[in-house]
Amino acid sequence: YLIFRSAVNFHSVICLLKI
Repeated sequence: YLIFRSAVNFHSVICLLKI
């Protein structure tokens, strides 16, 4: 579950950087 949370968090950071 921790890995999944990390993946979601990483994805969110990438989306924020895209803006």
